Amino acid sequence: MKTLILVRHAKAADRHKHLSDLERALTPAGQKDARRAARALKSKGVIPSLFVSSPANRALETAHVFAAELGYPIQKIALKQSAYDAMDAETLFNVIRETEDHHDTVLLFGHNPSLEEFASSLLLGFESDLPKAGVVEIVIEKESWRDILPGDGRSPEGEDSAAATEAKLPSAKELRRELQSKIEPALRLVINELHDSGADKLNSEIQEVSEILARRLAKVIRSEKSA
Repeated sequence: MKTLILVRHAKAADRHKHLSDLERALTPAGQKDARRAARALKSKGVIPSLFVSSPANRALETAHVFAAELGYPIQKIALKQSAYDAMDAETLFNVIRETEDHHDTVLLFGHNPSLEEFASSLLLGFESDLPKAGVVEIVIEKESWRDILPGDGRSPEGEDSAAATEAKLPSAKELRRELQSKIEPALRLVINELHDSGADKLNSEIQEVSEILARRLAKVIRSEKSA
């Protein structure tokens, strides 16, 4: 039995004329999303035997984040240009069929639309969108990677349906609390630098302002995530 885990790269910098598509790196938010997704896999006890990645920076950086969380040596990540060039599922089938059979759990880091089409072809019933930093775990009842055909995949035991696992933000309430816990001490520090006892005298005002800022910043973060 083989396990194939498809991982779409996390959020990357926008394209512009001074940056090629291959050079686009993960944003700080993308790095956080990748860590959340990697930790979710780690919590399930996943032990990878091979990482395969597109050579694009955003895919390789995502692979590095997963490698750090899952204890995989980054120097052993196999780079496949075809994982970047792929325009359809068949190209990715060929990438995976090249895998040596002593590898039982393989993580493939790539791009849409080919990665999503690959998931849909291999895992019948997969109808989810594959978001950035999204993960799809597929179990394949074959002894050899070269024998894999469309429809051979199934969801892991205990999962009701084929679906992408997205790196999710905390709830709105959790995010507000997290932001306020960082904003309030920063405000106190700045005010105390301006006046030794200023923060004590403005305690209620600082709490109110930090709560307002946290609420508004949380809205910005969640709206950018859903865009």
